[in-house]
Amino acid sequence: MAGISQHRSKISKPLMERRRRARINACIGELRALLNQARATTSCQSSKLEKAEILEFTVLHLRALHCPSTDGWSRFCTGYAACVREIARFFRTTDADRCPSAGNQDRSDTSQNPNPLTNVWRPWS
Repeated sequence: MAGISQHRSKISKPLMERRRRARINACIGELRALLNQARATTSCQSSKLEKAEILEFTVLHLRALHCPSTDGWSRFCTGYAACVREIARFFRTTDADRCPSAGNQDRSDTSQNPNPLTNVWRPWS
């Protein structure tokens, strides 16, 4: 009985390895197709990619998704702050045009409190 189970395990190991490799190759084939679609939009012409290149491109893409560059984040924060300042300036000048006394009050408030968001009209307050 022990001889039969050893014989089956010897036969099933190569079969399991063949199935595992087939799954790996199928997944790499899917990644190749996805990368070829992405590269077609970026005008890269070579459609022949080695498995190592496919894995390298995939790793680079996943890193870019999970670790956005700090340069891009700082540019976003700078742009967002500039937008907030511009909106606050717009509302201050719009309030000053509508009601001169409110415009004077806003200017005095901003000299005491440098945060421009405190003087922005909010519909929910």
